[in-house]
Amino acid sequence: MALERVAVRPIEHESPGARHLADIAHSFTSDAQHFYDHSMSRDPKAEGYKPAKREEIPGPNRRLVERAAKFSLDLGDYWASARETASDAYEFGAPKLERFGAGLEADFKSIDRGLEKRLAEWEEATSPAAEYDPDRIGAAADALRESIRAARATLDSRLQGVRLEDRAEIACLSLLGSALTGLSEQIAERLHAIAAGGIVEPITMSTQTKQLIERAGTDEAGDLIEQARANMETELAKRRDNKARSEQLIHDRTTELDGLRIELQAPDLTAAQRDEATRKVSKLERDISRLKSVSDRLDSVIALAENGLAAASDRSGAYEQSFKTAASALANGQDLAEFWRSSKSRLSSEVDALLGKSVRKVLDAAFDRDLAGKLDDFTKQLVKSKLDPQELQNLASTLLQTLDAYALRTRSILNGEDSRAAAGDPLAIEQIADGACAPIAALRAAIAKELTFLFQNGAFESR
Repeated sequence: MALERVAVRPIEHESPGARHLADIAHSFTSDAQHFYDHSMSRDPKAEGYKPAKREEIPGPNRRLVERAAKFSLDLGDYWASARETASDAYEFGAPKLERFGAGLEADFKSIDRGLEKRLAEWEEATSPAAEYDPDRIGAAADALRESIRAARATLDSRLQGVRLEDRAEIACLSLLGSALTGLSEQIAERLHAIAAGGIVEPITMSTQTKQLIERAGTDEAGDLIEQARANMETELAKRRDNKARSEQLIHDRTTELDGLRIELQAPDLTAAQRDEATRKVSKLERDISRLKSVSDRLDSVIALAENGLAAASDRSGAYEQSFKTAASALANGQDLAEFWRSSKSRLSSEVDALLGKSVRKVLDAAFDRDLAGKLDDFTKQLVKSKLDPQELQNLASTLLQTLDAYALRTRSILNGEDSRAAAGDPLAIEQIADGACAPIAALRAAIAKELTFLFQNGAFESR
């Protein structure tokens, strides 16, 4: 890992080295665009081609790509986390193809090793102590691109044996493609900045820990729930605006109609004028009738949106309260490991009662039995007389990855066919899932709090 530096000499803008790095950056960007186009079945050679945007791809894939920005200083951790996410999508998504998972894991053993090595070289090359070496950076980027392209070729090969009905397998492959795209975009962004004569943030234990703290303090489950509520609020506002415009149009047309009816009563109108006014009256009456019909339909649409917003607000409020309760328990001194044991026990009881033992057993199997032990190890590290910052950072990173996986696995299992069939009420499943994710978010926040204290007191400096 690179040492902290005082100052780094940038590459001269528009120099041959800068242009070379910009070309490589463009290659990474093109690879990402190809993934978006392929995901949306867009052909760049087709007439009227419009490049697909990240916002258009399915939500889980989009979120995984966007998540790479939170790991921009530790792309190795991002890839490890994304690999687990993709593997879980297969394992907990009703897989159909025999030995698909084992075969894919075998394929990716050498790819994972190659990416780990190339990413380490990339970190070193872009975090020098004195000045950027465009040749070294370019070589590291080229090697990374080859590793990423080899991984994509493996995915394409695996996709050949997948059928449309093999949804778990397709989800796994598409998520891996998304993760490779996340890597490509982050590498391209760093390359562009260096090629433009800028100085990027060095990759050190200190900067990685700072970003780790930021990730730990982010409640992704809570953010998604709140975003859903905000989206419903926006949708309701749009519907109400449409209703207001519709009512205004009805008012304007009615005013115009009243004026024409008064005009028709004038004794000095010519036959042609009377015919024209009569034609306008008929048209206005038809327009008003259609507008009133639309306005009536908008009333039912608004009522549905109001109910949706009320439900989303209730969900957001319930999650926030669950999180506060969990965070309060930890703030009042409850041991991390004991907190997890009690949270897991409560979740198991709720699932057992509502969904039955079979779903509860699947959920139990999805949880690492050693998480409580890892939480204990983290706590012990915090109180050691001689702190090992690297070990602490590694422990925290592993814990966050595990907690992220647990949150996703819980929702995947609870939203599975067996759970839906057993529950009957989707709202009940949603409430259990939210209640499970809130303690996980509280644990993440507690880890962030401990790391923040140490970080602010210099535990990770100059490393």
